Amino acid sequence: QRLVRLLQERGEVVAVTGDGTNDAPALHFAQVGLSMGSGTSVAKDASDITLIDDSFASIVTAVLWGRSLYRNIQRFVLFQLTINFAAIVVCLVGAVLGHDLPLTVVQILWVNIIMDTFAAMAMSSLPPDPAVLADPPRSGDEFIITPAMARTLLVCGGVITAVLLAMLFAWEVGTGGMTPVEQTLFFSVFVFLQFWNMFNAKGFETRSSVFAQWRGCREFLLILLAIGVGQVLIVEFGGGVFRTPGWMRVLTRDVNDPFDLHGPGVRGGLNVIDLANRWSCAFIQTEDVGTVFADGSFTVEGRIDRADIRGCNLLIQ
Repeated sequence: QRLVRLLQERGEVVAVTGDGTNDAPALHFAQVGLSMGSGTSVAKDASDITLIDDSFASIVTAVLWGRSLYRNIQRFVLFQLTINFAAIVVCLVGAVLGHDLPLTVVQILWVNIIMDTFAAMAMSSLPPDPAVLADPPRSGDEFIITPAMARTLLVCGGVITAVLLAMLFAWEVGTGGMTPVEQTLFFSVFVFLQFWNMFNAKGFETRSSVFAQWRGCREFLLILLAIGVGQVLIVEFGGGVFRTPGWMRVLTRDVNDPFDLHGPGVRGGLNVIDLANRWSCAFIQTEDVGTVFADGSFTVEGRIDRADIRGCNLLIQ
């Protein structure tokens, strides 16, 4: 016990192994107490870790997994802070420019699922890296965000923010705002940039290319595939819920807006529920046509598929 305290006073991190009752004080006061599985119950109670197989090689395995777990936590924090930094800056700048939020509430929900659930699963599934055993011991009160993490955060977050802001400024100058097609393109670029962000987080502190170590990363790749497939399906079939008009409109940059009721000649897959939600008034059946007034009343004038709604010439499908 006295030897443990002398080493600690010199700033050392002390680990003690023992199996007897007389080892209990030293096991208790050490930063890491390691008892043997065949040792006394007193020694096991005083220790932090019990080696069930009584093998000192298990200590190396414990250090390997402990350091790898800590690094995976750092990777997750780095991924989270990078995507949050970009999202906050883009939303603030968009608000200053007078835009609505560049992403809808439901789109932000999907981004949050990627940030929290998928990112946590991806980073926690990364296998331990034996290279962490060469790292020097870290201080127990060291902040989890290291200078290297801060540099990576600023660089990656800055690049993502610059790309997204360039898109916002281009549409602000060119068209005066974002159409649903442009908003869908913005949404998709933001999501797919997280692939790059996730690879950067995976390669943090590895001292090698992120593409060099794929053994044991099956879950990581499956999660990336799930995000990509999910984004493709959301854009194609999200419709009014996600405000995504489909890949054909996005890739052809179709100027027709299926979600906008403020201009003439609007055509698209709108239904009665969409119209009622947008206009907050009663609506007639799709086969009838009439005039809808501001107070919610309407008159039926015929059984054709065109209607004049507050001056908007709309084709009901």
